[in-house]
Amino acid sequence: MDVVALNEGSKEIIFVECKWQTLTANNTRQIFDDLKEKLKYVYWSNERRQEHFAVVAKKIENKSELRDDGMIVFDLDDISVKIKTAFCTYNFHTSNFSWCILS
Repeated sequence: MDVVALNEGSKEIIFVECKWQTLTANNTRQIFDDLKEKLKYVYWSNERRQEHFAVVAKKIENKSELRDDGMIVFDLDDISVKIKTAFCTYNFHTSNFSWCILS
């Protein structure tokens, strides 16, 4: 368990595992199971909290399958898209290129 974040108001907590490797869908499912086992060691609003789990990795195979099963998964492809979108002040596309002008 690499990251634990919580929201006092809504009593939500998320447990995140980070891996610097390529994960198969089966590897990712096992990591989710392992996270759920570890949560018993986190004492915070145990009786009322809403728990979430996520895996962040260098690459995750079959992300859409995992997401369809309700899993929160991100890899570098997802993160790079978010970073490019967040820092682009102007986007335009030509037939061969996608351009981003940074501010």
